[in-house]
Amino acid sequence: MKRGYLLLKLLCIFSLVVQAAIASEVTVVDQEGNPVPDVVFTWPSDKPTQAQAQPVVVDQIDRQFVPHVTAIVAGQDVDFPNSDNIRHHVYSFSESNPFEIKLYRNRPVAPINFARPGVVALGCNIHDQMIGYIYVAEPNSAMALTDKNGVVQLPDTGAVSYWHPRMSQTGSKTESLTMSGDENRLLTLSLLPVLQKENTSTFGSGTFGSE
Repeated sequence: MKRGYLLLKLLCIFSLVVQAAIASEVTVVDQEGNPVPDVVFTWPSDKPTQAQAQPVVVDQIDRQFVPHVTAIVAGQDVDFPNSDNIRHHVYSFSESNPFEIKLYRNRPVAPINFARPGVVALGCNIHDQMIGYIYVAEPNSAMALTDKNGVVQLPDTGAVSYWHPRMSQTGSKTESLTMSGDENRLLTLSLLPVLQKENTSTFGSGTFGSE
């Protein structure tokens, strides 16, 4: 009898642990009902995400930053290989992590360290249409991004913050919501239109940096 009672108690504890680990599914759409990928969710964590020993990669493919949005924690190195057959000049004027990698092919000499939290907007001084973002989270944060269907799995941790570059003109606006138990939730964002830029050079020559 005692052994059966202990087994039942252990099963109950295991069940509670499993339930606590179950994530809530959130689907993010815009005001027209379209799924929104690359929404960054962050929340405080007892086991914070650590900066990886190896650099995170933000590539340049077909004159675009790939991925378009990258989420990292403060202290992470980021490598910016150039997979195009033309040169790029990568930079950011962000207050938290300004940097510049002057005109180059293939791979820069060294990765860039993003030491401070904040939103980093990426650009190319050769190709104006190239825009990307790096969201640098606090070191005590866990994070997740919505997939191409606008879906993300979030632990039931209470308050979570979310960010997307088209939530504001400056690209720095964040909002929050409270998760309460295992649930499926639809989150609708009012987003600004996609910024369209002409494929031109900011150095005054449309062919500068090309073969």
